[in-house]
Amino acid sequence: MPVRRVLRPVVASAPIAMCTPLAQASPSDVQIDFVGEIGNQFEWDGTFDDFGNPVYVDTGINESFAASGGLELLSFQADGWGGVMGGFPYPEENIAASGSVESIPENGTEFRMAGASSIQEVLDYPTGGPLVSVALSFTVTQPTAYELFVHDFFYSNDTGAGGVGLYDSDGNIIAATKPLFDIGLIGEGALNAGTYRVNALAYGNADFDFSLRLFPIPAPGTGALLAGLGWFALHRRRR
Repeated sequence: MPVRRVLRPVVASAPIAMCTPLAQASPSDVQIDFVGEIGNQFEWDGTFDDFGNPVYVDTGINESFAASGGLELLSFQADGWGGVMGGFPYPEENIAASGSVESIPENGTEFRMAGASSIQEVLDYPTGGPLVSVALSFTVTQPTAYELFVHDFFYSNDTGAGGVGLYDSDGNIIAATKPLFDIGLIGEGALNAGTYRVNALAYGNADFDFSLRLFPIPAPGTGALLAGLGWFALHRRRR
């Protein structure tokens, strides 16, 4: 009986103590940059030109945005528009971006980022058109499993460009979207301790929506050790 009273609390607390270092895949040194660039807004000044066309003037109003920070920046939401509503004679432009972070099973962390841009240019590739970009950099201090999942990705082959990519600190590509469409799981595996970044871009008529999921990787031998502790407890009870 004295042995059992000592053994029970030790065995019960062992998995908790063993798993505490693996409780959460929490990246450090997180840096997030949102950029949205768009042209000024125009409005009709109430007059007509010699050909009877409305005269539009530049209001100087510009709804471009830029935001940088760490996890405190999330959740994030921004949008804007430029040009003329309806797109004549100056093409209407729109931009939007969003970002969030949350804990997910199993003890993981998920970053979700989205961006979209549009311009009413139907014949020519836009010059100085709207764009949205997101840069997410982070550091992991131990081997970490990752999944890069694309919920939505599109760009017009004639009037847009874009993409999503995961890179290491040397700029090497780990996973990236491919032209023209790439939706679903585009990369998974293990990241060694180090610093990484995800870059995403939408230019002209384009959009993206992706999730980066990070999960802890148990230390080698942890499973075998826990199994051994269970066998030892069972063996002691049977004696």
